[in-house]
Amino acid sequence: VHSMHRVLIDGIGRLLDTPDPATGMRPAFAIVADKATNARQTGQMGGLIVLVRGVKVALLLAIDVVRAALSEVGEATLAPGSGKNLALHLVATLVGGKPLKLGVPAVQEQLTAYGFDGQYMGSGEGNNSGLNVAGHMALMLGMRSEFTLATWDAAHMLELAVADGRKVLPFWAELAKSVSGVQSQYLFGKGFDRLFLAAAREMHTVTCDKVNSLRV
Repeated sequence: VHSMHRVLIDGIGRLLDTPDPATGMRPAFAIVADKATNARQTGQMGGLIVLVRGVKVALLLAIDVVRAALSEVGEATLAPGSGKNLALHLVATLVGGKPLKLGVPAVQEQLTAYGFDGQYMGSGEGNNSGLNVAGHMALMLGMRSEFTLATWDAAHMLELAVADGRKVLPFWAELAKSVSGVQSQYLFGKGFDRLFLAAAREMHTVTCDKVNSLRV
């Protein structure tokens, strides 16, 4: 599994480092991210959207647990869900070898946009109480945030519309609840998290054999 992952990451690295034949420039990309907190543990997904031979491609890079971290001065502790801590993890995804190890100058040249939900936004995007993840990333990478575009992605806006629809259409709410109940049984992340927490309660390590033995 790790070897296949390494092959994929190496291939993404080569893609981002190869100049486009039409422009002679390395491809521009947007970074996308989302977070979820379950059982007091915050996880963040980070990925890229990049044009490959004229086709828009989404690439998943990492899903990490975001833990508390020290600030730059080594005094204040950054909460797992703080904008600065989330930005630190995304920067590490691009330049810190987790998993990509692009040069900072390359990222300054190629990173052109961010796709987040409303909570990640800052005052520049109209959310004065938001986490301002794009702004924190720009400071960490030595970039000017006004030269990149942070957008509230359509998928999250659609989720909000669906949530509003559930409030006014009881039938829709019941249908969505039924579908969600079935889907939740097949969500790898939540399933693994439940298994991990159960194993912690039993004070033993989860192994592949034990995971397989739980199949029904």
